[in-house]
Amino acid sequence: QLEATVENGQVQLTLTGKQGSRYTIETSTDLADWTSPLTVTVTSPSGEVTFPAPGPTDDAWRFYRAGLQ
Repeated sequence: QLEATVENGQVQLTLTGKQGSRYTIETSTDLADWTSPLTVTVTSPSGEVTFPAPGPTDDAWRFYRAGLQ
């Protein structure tokens, strides 16, 4: 599960997954073309990891998805 929130004007993503799993975080502005600027590994026992959203945050729309590696 990937959830976006805004804290102090910065988009933060929280990924929930199995501890030890690696995920590719992808971004898009149109849901057709995706880029993969970031890989995240879940290290906490709770399965949650929070990090700043990759890519520009000044687009009118920005979509995020996580794929298990």
